[in-house]
Amino acid sequence: MDFSEIIRAYFQGLKDSLRGDGATENEVLSLFDDCDEFPELYDEGLIDISKMVLEDVTEELNKRDKKEKNDRAQTRKRFSVVWGEGYAWMRQFYSLAFDSCMSLHKLTEKSPNIVEALNYYEATRLITMRAIMVYNEVLCLMENGFPDGAFAHYRTLYELWAVAEFLAHDEDKESVSKTYLESASKISNNEAGHYKWAKTSKRFEGSENVTIYAIVKQAHETCTLKQEGRSNSQLMRDYTFPNSLIHPSAIGLEVISSSMPDAKTVGMANPAISSSIKLFEICSLYLYFFANVEAESNEDIMVAENAFICNQLLSAMLWDKIHPIFNRIEHDEDE
Repeated sequence: MDFSEIIRAYFQGLKDSLRGDGATENEVLSLFDDCDEFPELYDEGLIDISKMVLEDVTEELNKRDKKEKNDRAQTRKRFSVVWGEGYAWMRQFYSLAFDSCMSLHKLTEKSPNIVEALNYYEATRLITMRAIMVYNEVLCLMENGFPDGAFAHYRTLYELWAVAEFLAHDEDKESVSKTYLESASKISNNEAGHYKWAKTSKRFEGSENVTIYAIVKQAHETCTLKQEGRSNSQLMRDYTFPNSLIHPSAIGLEVISSSMPDAKTVGMANPAISSSIKLFEICSLYLYFFANVEAESNEDIMVAENAFICNQLLSAMLWDKIHPIFNRIEHDEDE
């Protein structure tokens, strides 16, 4: 925006006002040439101009707001036409993850002995609930047409998964989880301090500093995808690819996706599929707590069976719905 004309008119009007009050031409010119007084006068004038502009903007606010709301609604409608089915399954995926984790946790509140290793359980539960919230933010960004922002949130999900995976396979998981929970109330000014809790693990014994990158590398050694044939280099690419979105020269998912010959639309498949995979893996670690819980009577809920079904439903939604739907729309791929 250019306010040059308004500024010129304001100070010309100020000069004319001084002349009208009886100031001579020399007095007016000397006032504006005075090195001590004019800067203060100038700043006050710019503040007055800002207030006037704000008043003008306020008058137009309702009109502009209605237009912007309509534009946003049209954008959401356009994206919904293309991605609506995929968004619907992601919402169901989110709801199932949230409901299943909350309902199973309520059982532990009634019967604390239902799970072992309470520090580890609490750490995993909190990570899972945080991941579910981040996944909802991913969906919100996608629905409003921001795939780059959604994929940046995927990076957060990946790191939450890495911490959960790291704790799950630690030989001293209960004591390390206790330190992890205690670290939540401690404010750190750097990454080394933020992950200081991980130094209580024997895997980092002797390490001066621990970074999230080091925890991710440890998580890659034990994760299911590694067991299914994914190499460490492939797994690391999954983690580091979002870095391209925050580099100063980043071109973004939209350009990357639209450069693919068969892409029908842009950028949504990566955050949708990748984020859903990570949330599924985090939820699976949580649901595993209930895999061997037996009902004490015929009237009690069948805990292990319910946890198993929840895990199977999340898996089916991911691999039978979300994954093929987004690949089909964006890249004409059925698998």
